[in-house]
Amino acid sequence: LSTITIDKVANDQYGNHGGTGLCQRERNESFSDCYKAEMDELCDGFWGCVGSSTPFAAVLVAAVCSCSATQVD
Repeated sequence: LSTITIDKVANDQYGNHGGTGLCQRERNESFSDCYKAEMDELCDGFWGCVGSSTPFAAVLVAAVCSCSATQVD
C-alpha cells in the first residue's frame, strides 16, 4: 500500500470529520480528539451550539466516537 492510501482519513464529500457513516473516529485518532472534532462540527451556528450543550448531544457524540469510521479510498 502506498503512503497516500495509509494516511487517508474518512472525510465525506464536504470534508467533514469521520465521513458519512455512524462511526466517526478516524484511524489512529484518540477518543478525545474525535470528541472535540465532532463537537466543533455540531457547534457550527447558534442553534447547533445551543444543542451541543445538552446531555443528549454529549452522549450522542460519545457514541459515534466509540467506533472507527470506514476509511475511504
